[in-house]
Amino acid sequence: MFTSVQVSSATLKDGSSTVSGQLQVVSGVSKTLTCETSVSRPAATIVWYIGTQEKQRSTSKTFTFKPQNSDHSKQVYCNAFNTQPESQAAVTSYKSTLNVQVQVSSVTLKDGSSTVSGQLQVVSGVSKTLTCETSVSRPAATIVWYIGTQEKQRSTSKTFTFNPQNSYHSKQVYCKAFNTQPESQAVISYKSTLYVTVYAATPTLTNKTTGSMILLENDPITMECITSATRPAATVTWWKGSSSLTNINNTNINKGNLISVKSVVSFTPRKVDNRKVISCQSVVSGQDNRPSAQQTITVYWPPATPSIPTSEFPFLENQTGRSIYCSSQDYGNPASTARWNKQYGTPDNSDSRRLNLPTMTSQMDGSSVFCQLDNNFTQVKGSTIKSPPVKLEVEYNPITHIMVDGIISESVTRNEGQTLSALCNATGNPTPTVKWIGQSLSSSSLLFHDIDRNNHGRYTCRAEATSEIYRNHDFVTETIIDVIVNYPPNVSVLLSKFDPAENISLQISCHATGRPAKYTFTSMVQTWRGIRISNTHLPGDRHFNGIINIPKLTLEDSGTYTCHVNNGISDRYQQLNQIGKTDVSVKVSPKVLLEDGYIFVGAPGKSVNITIPFFSYPAIKEVNFQFQNGTVIRNSNKYTISYTRKNVTTKFYDQTVELEGYIAILRIEKEEQKYFVNYTLLLKNGIGEQTNWNIHHISESVPLAPTSIYYTGYVDGFYTFLLIGNFNGGRLQTFVIETSIPPSTKWNEILRFSEKDKAFREVDDNLFKFNLTGLVPNTYILRVLAENTLGRVNTTLAPTVKFTVYLPSGKQNIDKNVSENTGAIAGGLTATVIAVIVIVVISVIIVKKRKSKQEGDKTITETEERLTYESLQTVSEAQTTYSSLSYATDPKRRQDDKIYENLRMQQTSLSTL
Repeated sequence: MFTSVQVSSATLKDGSSTVSGQLQVVSGVSKTLTCETSVSRPAATIVWYIGTQEKQRSTSKTFTFKPQNSDHSKQVYCNAFNTQPESQAAVTSYKSTLNVQVQVSSVTLKDGSSTVSGQLQVVSGVSKTLTCETSVSRPAATIVWYIGTQEKQRSTSKTFTFNPQNSYHSKQVYCKAFNTQPESQAVISYKSTLYVTVYAATPTLTNKTTGSMILLENDPITMECITSATRPAATVTWWKGSSSLTNINNTNINKGNLISVKSVVSFTPRKVDNRKVISCQSVVSGQDNRPSAQQTITVYWPPATPSIPTSEFPFLENQTGRSIYCSSQDYGNPASTARWNKQYGTPDNSDSRRLNLPTMTSQMDGSSVFCQLDNNFTQVKGSTIKSPPVKLEVEYNPITHIMVDGIISESVTRNEGQTLSALCNATGNPTPTVKWIGQSLSSSSLLFHDIDRNNHGRYTCRAEATSEIYRNHDFVTETIIDVIVNYPPNVSVLLSKFDPAENISLQISCHATGRPAKYTFTSMVQTWRGIRISNTHLPGDRHFNGIINIPKLTLEDSGTYTCHVNNGISDRYQQLNQIGKTDVSVKVSPKVLLEDGYIFVGAPGKSVNITIPFFSYPAIKEVNFQFQNGTVIRNSNKYTISYTRKNVTTKFYDQTVELEGYIAILRIEKEEQKYFVNYTLLLKNGIGEQTNWNIHHISESVPLAPTSIYYTGYVDGFYTFLLIGNFNGGRLQTFVIETSIPPSTKWNEILRFSEKDKAFREVDDNLFKFNLTGLVPNTYILRVLAENTLGRVNTTLAPTVKFTVYLPSGKQNIDKNVSENTGAIAGGLTATVIAVIVIVVISVIIVKKRKSKQEGDKTITETEERLTYESLQTVSEAQTTYSSLSYATDPKRRQDDKIYENLRMQQTSLSTL
């Protein structure tokens, strides 16, 4: 059974590739296309079209054709159908546009519209355009241009524009074209030989200058012109302005295949030729323009002899805007400039022949002036053209000079006492006269034989003159000389406080007035009555600047302060350093001029003056003494208080000085042990607080004789004695026990003990007990001596006792004698009874003494308190003596520190005073 299948699609193929865009073909070259259809039964009829024109109808799938130029841009495609009608249901393939390429086949070389067929004439440097006409072609042909063998242009443009060069001469110019064919198969145009004409360019003047050529009048000149290389040779002519020059010599010079012409012309310049143009013209046949080289010439000639007019002379000093002129009938070419022989003035900016003078001065008067005219001609020829000289005349104020020691001086320095002679000299036009203003004599000299500081000042010399021309001008000059009279400084010393007091600050400044006012402060010295004081506030001489600051005044800062200053000028006695002085009196509270620790010494039974030196400024107002318990001492039969003026000594910065001070006196009559205590001196003068000074008063004497010695009997095998001591004189005392056998006066020491020896002391400080042994039977006198480091009590004052030593027996020894001080005791009493009686008697005596002492002290105090206070009276110096003074550190006292224990004991017992 046969079943038909309708064709449903058609595909346009180029070879095995499906065509889907433009189809590129070559004109005249066969092309085969295929129309692939879908499966169909019966076989489809395939119709091929180019544009709207049917080209083939068959069942064959392929279509072969030769594209023509007319097919370009037309569509090629196929229609297929079988069972369906062609007009209704034929299927159409893709319609591809034909791109028909046409190969170039011929080219023609043209110059403008003319076809080139022989030699081609061109002008060097003149642009030339040729055309390469090609046959129809697609795509556009590539055109390559050649000059000789050198490719010059490659493009699709038909035209070729070039600038002919001399190197192109005799070379061939042509073009070739190709598109679809290889370049090696390109078509080539006619090859034309070039003839390059070279026109004359601007010739060269070998000695041409940038500007105008400078020529000297009447100096012959030769100029040379060389043309550019041309083809053919150029023709040369010379011109001076509008006139031709005929003295010409031309020479051809071969330059390769070109020719250059060297042309030389000669002529003599004149003044009339100045600023004319010399031109060299060259031209080639057929050349429209005439290139020329031109040179402007300038002809130089010299100026005529000048002169300087003097009609405006004389000038006046200080005039401005004046000038002189260098005049001439012909200033030459170029116009000459003037040179002047003086340094005065400046040539005018617009005309150097005019010399603008500066402000007229006296130095310009009489100066010789001439001018010289110069230009290039005179410089080249070395000629000199100058005017006759003239003299400037300037009237001016007198010029004065003050001469000192042959030297012009504006100031002069002299020291007091020296001589000064100054001479005033004056010169001028007109001639001046001279005098010193303020001097009685009309003289040109100023003279001082013995100058002093009052001559210091400024002196004026006056010079004056009269002019016949400038009558209204005052020709007057005054010259000043400063006379400096140096003198040594007057020195004063000033205090920052008028009335200085202790504990405040004080500035002491040294002021100097002298000339010159440049001072060297060499030193500041403190003295007291001519004694130099090494004040620690004074700076060293190297550091002294004229000012001393004392932050806290003391008495030691009192004195005379002398400042030493110099300014390099000695006085009339040739002394360089000058001095100024001032006295500084520091107000101080009263000052005791003894160091703490001074001890005032007395002795029992002796009257003593405790004299204490002190200083007071201002004058002392109150002088009092008081006991250590604070009670003020009043004048009494035991105490007398007074003070007197007296020169006293102290130390100012370790230097001993003498002051007008005072002596405070406490007189104690007939001293007893109880008076050796501490006192206080009270001083007031209205400055600061009251001065309190402690007085240490001690005894310095041999001990007093012991009060009593008692023989208390033979007790327990010992001869026993009881001793009542006495005042030790202020030092540790030793008791010396001596015996003698009457009637012999020879004494033998048998015992010695210290008052501090506890083995001998009883309950009372002044009661001692001792025993004697080893005595042979006999009657003895025993005495007790007291001694200290100052000596021993007088033996005549020593207490004694008489006792007897019996032979041993069955009963106790009974003393036949009792102390002479207590009287005899009945011989029938036993020794024990006697001892008891003696002790009782002694105890009673001691108690009575103590009571008597206490009552006496009370009586003294009551008596003193009852006395009316007496004003302190100044006693005469004859009545006042110093007590002996010793330091607490007295080497003699170092032997035994126990010495002062007794003193302390006394102070304690007298604390009620």
